Amino acid sequence: MFRVDGPTAAPALPAPSAVSGTPGYFTGGDPSVPTPPTDVPVDWLNMIQEELVAIVLAAGLPLAKTNRAQVLTAIQSLIASGGVTFASDADAIAGTSTAEAVSPHSAAALVADRITTLIGGAPAALNTLGEIALALGNDPAFAANVIAALSARVLTSRIIASGGLLTGGGNLMTDLSLSVPAAVGADVNAQSDATKAMTPAAYGAAGGGDGSSGWAPLPGGNMIQWGSVTVFGDGTSAKAFSLTFPKPFLNVCGSIVANGDPYQTGQGQWHPMIVVFNAPTIAGATGFLDTGWGERQYSNGHTFRWQAIGR
Repeated sequence: MFRVDGPTAAPALPAPSAVSGTPGYFTGGDPSVPTPPTDVPVDWLNMIQEELVAIVLAAGLPLAKTNRAQVLTAIQSLIASGGVTFASDADAIAGTSTAEAVSPHSAAALVADRITTLIGGAPAALNTLGEIALALGNDPAFAANVIAALSARVLTSRIIASGGLLTGGGNLMTDLSLSVPAAVGADVNAQSDATKAMTPAAYGAAGGGDGSSGWAPLPGGNMIQWGSVTVFGDGTSAKAFSLTFPKPFLNVCGSIVANGDPYQTGQGQWHPMIVVFNAPTIAGATGFLDTGWGERQYSNGHTFRWQAIGR
């Protein structure tokens, strides 16, 4: 049994036309009367086709174009089953119908679909339980044996101990986490925390001030500071001054230097201003600004820049 499938077949079942005549019977016609032969309308042909198809499908059989005994087989099956409606292959696979029975054919389709789902694209060498068992060495205690083998390899009584800047650790029975605390800029500035590692980011964030006055850490625990001092003369050739570091050194100021402000004497002549420091402290320094030319007194302001290194 099959549905018409020629090139002029409609892809969908047309709606039947309205009743336009008196119900009757087919006739071959009679030329002597004359009586024309009865036309075979499309609605009647579709009705006969779908009636027969319904019998085959009700028995749970798929339509087969080369099988010309399906209607008979379906009727016999329906009689033998007491009028039970059988599910199609698609209904059996969907598993949603509660008014149909599963035939051997639809049951086979359902099992094949579930097997395909269970395999899930596994390679051909591992798509059966037997092949999987063989791959596991047919060992029913495979998981326990693998764990035991791994335990024999890893000594869980061993520990990973932390030390120095490293924190964490423990025995090998659980997951371990090791870390090194990272310093921030404030830690670098304080120069007192020995439990954290200094990263480039922390080093870059350390220090203070700006381009005109400030300080920054140096490797080895040293520190550099910089600034400027303006000294106003009082009519003599030398004037005392004092400066305060932006940040006191922790231990000692090891060195302080300055660049003098050139002093114009006239006629295109310049003489340097000489900066002389007394012994600096961790907080600052004192000294004298001299014209470098004793007979030249000055009363205007002169600025010099300084740099100091200490720790």
